[in-house]
Amino acid sequence: MKRFLFFVVITANLLPGFSPTGKAQTAPVTTAATIGNLLPGQQVTVPVTITGFNNIASITLYLDYDYSKIHYVQCNKNPLLSGNFSVGDLDLGTGYHRIVIGWYGNSLTLPDGSWLFNYIFTYFNGNDSLVWFDIGGTCMYSDGNNNILIDTPTVQYYVNGMLCGALDAPGQIWGETAVCAGQENVVYEVATISGATGYSWTVPAGAIITGVSDTNVISVDYSSNSASGDITVSGVNECGPGPVSVLHVTSSSLPTAYVSGGESLCDDGSTAIIITDFTGTPPWNFKISNGFDTTLVSNQYSTPYFIYTSDPGLYTVTSVSDANCSGLSSGYAEVIVNPVPPAPVITLEGISLTSSSPSGNQWLLEQIPIPGATGQSYTPGVTGNYSDIVTLNQCSSDISNYLHVVISTNTTEPMSSLFQIIPNPAKDYFLLKSSVAPIKTIKVAFFTNDGILVKKYDASQGSESSVYLIDIRDLTPGLYFLAIHCENKSVIQKLVVL
Repeated sequence: MKRFLFFVVITANLLPGFSPTGKAQTAPVTTAATIGNLLPGQQVTVPVTITGFNNIASITLYLDYDYSKIHYVQCNKNPLLSGNFSVGDLDLGTGYHRIVIGWYGNSLTLPDGSWLFNYIFTYFNGNDSLVWFDIGGTCMYSDGNNNILIDTPTVQYYVNGMLCGALDAPGQIWGETAVCAGQENVVYEVATISGATGYSWTVPAGAIITGVSDTNVISVDYSSNSASGDITVSGVNECGPGPVSVLHVTSSSLPTAYVSGGESLCDDGSTAIIITDFTGTPPWNFKISNGFDTTLVSNQYSTPYFIYTSDPGLYTVTSVSDANCSGLSSGYAEVIVNPVPPAPVITLEGISLTSSSPSGNQWLLEQIPIPGATGQSYTPGVTGNYSDIVTLNQCSSDISNYLHVVISTNTTEPMSSLFQIIPNPAKDYFLLKSSVAPIKTIKVAFFTNDGILVKKYDASQGSESSVYLIDIRDLTPGLYFLAIHCENKSVIQKLVVL
């Protein structure tokens, strides 16, 4: 049923005395609202708002719409617009209708953002533009002095609206839900949405969409500080976004492995500690290498991880991963293994002692280091048992043989051959035999190879003897040094206990 318009649009430019050249100000900006997500048969109110509505006395507005998509129902004016008001819906015979509004009254000023009119439509289908029709003297405003206000260019003063049907809700978003910080080119996709002219995506903080972002497929890069959060998508048409689909993504920071420790060792069975500290979520899997061999460690649940080793090399972690991601490693630990120098052999040459080692010597008197006595040769100043230890690269040798030196009237006397230990090595017992005259009293002190006193033997017989039977069943197997004292003489001998 066609609706015909029979009304008079009363505007100031029709009044006697109006001067078309007296343009004093610009027209207000008139905006028809854009409303989306409409359902067939839904009645929708479209407000018309204004900015710059100052001292206005008349209004004439023309708004075109597609009658196959929406039907005009009525128009309500702002109650502040007192005076004459007319509205009509014209059938243009092209499938489009035109709503014509006229108002005239006392000049009026309204705050910016105020509504002038509310159009009410019934929505049926599709997307329809609400277009202001302004050619020459169609849409116009005048002020209280009957001056027509400047409203060109049209697009600057008359903002069209839009009515759109509801977009379908997006389906499931496909893509990875567990990512690692720094991961790139992660693809997310949603099925195409009917009626959508584009897509609106959001990604968690620290993530960015690379390439095209308004299609149903995107590629996302996660930065090193990306956070867990939601990926969302909605279809978009001329009226804006529709319903939203959400996919939660967990972003895990990269695990790290930091290597420290290591030291310079002696090749005597000593070990160094390699320490690996981890960050991330256990369990960790990692490979550690000393430059020669690589070891894989799996399902490590605690940190730090310790390695005790006597193998030389530069230790680094070559790869590391935790329960979520592959990560980064740093730091190193160096293990240097130095040889233990052989025990030196000392000899008495004239009044000087000489070591077989040209460097690293430390001379001892009664197993006590002699301050400053570090040369290859040393001249004793007092009577006693002398020996030598060699230290190179912080590794010390076994103690040398002992020489007993007697200082009297410029003579020295070696005492290393006063006694014989039979057998040597020995087990349970051994015989201590004097190579000189029989001895009545003898004392023997047993020292470990690191100088700890572990046993004493003190024998005093009623008559002199050249052989003493000594019980060693209480000694553990190993190397011992025997400090043997008889009368006014002393000697150091080695004993191996089996």
